Amino acid sequence: DGIQFRFFVENKIIGIYIFVTHAKLLFDVIKVFETDNFMHLYAALKDIERTLGFVPDFLRSVPTAALPGTWEEMKTLQMSSNTALPKKYKELIGLAVSAQIPCKYCILAHTEFAKANGATKDEVGTAIAEAGLSRHWSTFLNGTQTDEKKFKTELTAMIDKLKARDPNAPPPE
Repeated sequence: DGIQFRFFVENKIIGIYIFVTHAKLLFDVIKVFETDNFMHLYAALKDIERTLGFVPDFLRSVPTAALPGTWEEMKTLQMSSNTALPKKYKELIGLAVSAQIPCKYCILAHTEFAKANGATKDEVGTAIAEAGLSRHWSTFLNGTQTDEKKFKTELTAMIDKLKARDPNAPPPE
């Protein structure tokens, strides 16, 4: 029966193809386990789970070679209290930048983290307004091609004038 023989051969070829495909995948997995990065990856995943209670999908999407460094940076800079800036201010800065990029995921995260670190609704709004002012003046100064040397000279004069003011004096009208 030629039909049965052809079916048998086709199935064997498919079986060999599947075996070779899975064998390559298996070898790729073994290569991952043999790398030093695997131990760093495993340690990072365990630390993320210990710190956050689970590993969020967005962190699972980070390439395996980059995840240990990404987590270390996030943990020791953004999430740490042992930096030059308090966590609340870091989150307000992150929010301000995120609002200008814009990144809806970052805006949501930085807003919630800022509030969790004690930021008020007014502080959140002020951070976003300051970012808007920076974007406004950046657009204006670049668009008008303001002379940079003259700008630096005038900026120094403005700062000197503000420093000379009585700190208790009301703002100019």
